Amino acid sequence: MLEVKTDTPHRKASNSCKKILSDMIACYQNTICYKRENATFEECLHNHDLNEVDENCIILRKAYAQCRRNILNGNFKMLGNPLSR
Repeated sequence: MLEVKTDTPHRKASNSCKKILSDMIACYQNTICYKRENATFEECLHNHDLNEVDENCIILRKAYAQCRRNILNGNFKMLGNPLSR
């Protein structure tokens, strides 16, 4: 049976995009678009107006989409997803 050593730090699965997702959600929650009364999160997610949505949020959205695509890429199944680190 495989024993887990308590003194060795264990590597987390790198095929997760949770960090980018949480950063993206936090970024969109601080935008002018999201703070309006009738705007939903999805409306702001698809809004490309730089006056209402920060450019960093759009970059994080595209990085999250690429991270999700990399999960399905066979080359990254063994090596790990470079965008999730």
